Formats: sequence, structure tokens, C-alpha cells
Amino acid sequence: MPDTPTGSVEGLGSVAAKPVEQLKDASIEAVVGATAVPQPVVVPSPWAALKVAVIDDAMHPPRLDQLEETERAAVVRLLTTDPEVQEELAQLGVETEASVEKRLSVLAKMEALGIGAARVGEVSPDALRMVEEHIAFNGIVRRLQTEVAGVIVCDPFQAMPDLSGCSLVLLDYYLQGPAKGGDLAIEVATAIRGQQARADDQQIVLMSSIESVRELRGEFRSRAAVTGSAFAFVAKRDLSEAWKVKAHLGMLDRARPYGSAFVQYRSKLEEALDSAKEELLDLVDDLDIGDYAFLQGHALMKDGHPLGDYIFWLLSAQLMALGFEGDAMRERQRALDKLEFVGEPFASTEPSTIEPAA
Repeated sequence: MPDTPTGSVEGLGSVAAKPVEQLKDASIEAVVGATAVPQPVVVPSPWAALKVAVIDDAMHPPRLDQLEETERAAVVRLLTTDPEVQEELAQLGVETEASVEKRLSVLAKMEALGIGAARVGEVSPDALRMVEEHIAFNGIVRRLQTEVAGVIVCDPFQAMPDLSGCSLVLLDYYLQGPAKGGDLAIEVATAIRGQQARADDQQIVLMSSIESVRELRGEFRSRAAVTGSAFAFVAKRDLSEAWKVKAHLGMLDRARPYGSAFVQYRSKLEEALDSAKEELLDLVDDLDIGDYAFLQGHALMKDGHPLGDYIFWLLSAQLMALGFEGDAMRERQRALDKLEFVGEPFASTEPSTIEPAA
């Protein structure tokens, strides 16, 4: 093989004879002369910076001790003797000496129901419900993790950590199963609402896999003392796919700035009404029998107007003035005047029903 000239590259034909510096120059010219291909600009979703807490007993795998004795025995027998179930568990890497709890837990860690879970449902509806809920929970958490800045999973049976940094708190209603109602969820929501650093725009989002819970959201909100503007409801089935999660995150994120304005309005209203009540009662206490006699004799008798009706009108008008005409409430009114609900939907539920006063 002939000697390779100094400063050249062997094996490149006619190009190889060019000095390395010339090759560098030619490479630079080629890059400069090339047409740049524009790269698509990735715009993060408006909700990408959110932090979300998820509180759900379905974070725990199903347990046999949560089943009635007859169903528990049937599940044990199925998971240890059924050939089809044994084959599926083997394919999932479950060893033959694994406990029944381990076998049931593995079925609940699948991304969708398999043969084993379906067979479990034939002997124990409660066991199937727990498997389905654990699968759904894991799916919700995975989908949230791809959309937001952070997801915190909280155990409802432990003291709540400080969630003041979370914009959304997703709370399951039946934290102890449907048989025990929603009392624990109400306790958890009350504890979160009482956290001192909680932001006005934090939304507590009640969720459930049971559709009838939708009708219980008003009772839940009332018992937990959660303001309607800082509350939402989402059915778990509406978080079962990525596009559904995106849609709900969009609605919840759009509602947050509005929610804080109404939370502040409600807080000032409570203060104003408490103060107005005291002032009105002080006014009533200051009126003596002579004052009432004067009102009737000099202002009402000529027109035949009843004293009680006049006093009712007078005091109600005074209450309205004391409660709503103060500087603090006028300031909150001006804040609400600036709000405009435009664009895409802000909620996935139908409007609340307000019963007219009797």
C-alpha cells in the first residue's frame, strides 16, 4: 500500500488527497449553505406545571381479609387449583409457592382484566371490584404523571401530609368500600381544607367509580364545608383514557383562577353577615315599646299599614345594607365584575339545582 500523505485521510478517493483543513472548510461551507429544517415548537399544556394529590384506598392491592368468609374461601380455592388461572399466573412470573395474597395482588397489577380476574369475579364480586379499582387507580396515576409536574399519592388511612403545594386534590368517595359510606372522605376533605397554607385556588375533586356518588356531591360538600367554587366532581371512568384526562385537567385548570375569586368573596360575605347580624340585633335591642308605638301611631295608622309588616321590611332592608354595602363587600364585588367566563367549558357536570326560598 502506498504511503498516505501527511495531513490527508486514507480511503476517500480523490477527497483523500485534500488536506484536512480544506476538508474542514468544505464541511463548514456545506453546512452554511444547507437549508435549515424548522423544528416544531413544543408548547407545554397549560396544566403541565400543576401538582396533583391522589387519595384513594385503591392504592392498596386487594386483601383477602376484606372479603366475607364464604367468598374468601372460594377465591383461595380458585387461585390455587384452577388450571387456567394457574397458567396465567405462571406467565406473569408468579412462583408456584406464592401466597394467595400475592397471586391476587399480581392480578390487580395488570393493566387490564385478565382471565384470572374474570374468574375471580365469578366467585366473589367484591374481590373483582377491588381488583378493578386497583387497576383503575394505577392507570389514573400513570396518565396523570405524563401530564403534570408531580403526582403525590396519599394513604387515606394515614395522617394527611401538607398538600398546600397541590393545585388539585383527587379524593375518592368510598375510601372504605361502599358499605361504609363516605364519612372517611369527608374527614379527609375537612382536614385538607383546614391546612393553614392551603391556597384559595386549590380544587378538591371528588371522584368515584360508582355513578350514584354524583348525586351525593352536594351533601359531601356541605358536610366537609368545602366551597362550591373550590370543588368539582369527576367520575373515574372519565379518567380512563389519556384524552379524557387532558380534557378534565384543562377544565379544572381553567376554573382555578375563577375559583379563588369566589372563595375570597364567600369568606368576606361570611364575615360581613356575622357582623351585620350583631349590628341588626343591637338595633332591635335599642328599640323600646315607645319607639314601636311612635312608628305605629305617627307613621302607619293613617295608611292602615300593619306594624309587623313594616318592621319586617325595615329590618330586612337594614340587614341587606349592613351585609352587602360595606367597603369590604364592594371590593369583592369589583373583583367579581372583572371575571368573564369565555372559551371552553369550565366544568363537566350539569349546573347545580338551587331551590327557591319558600
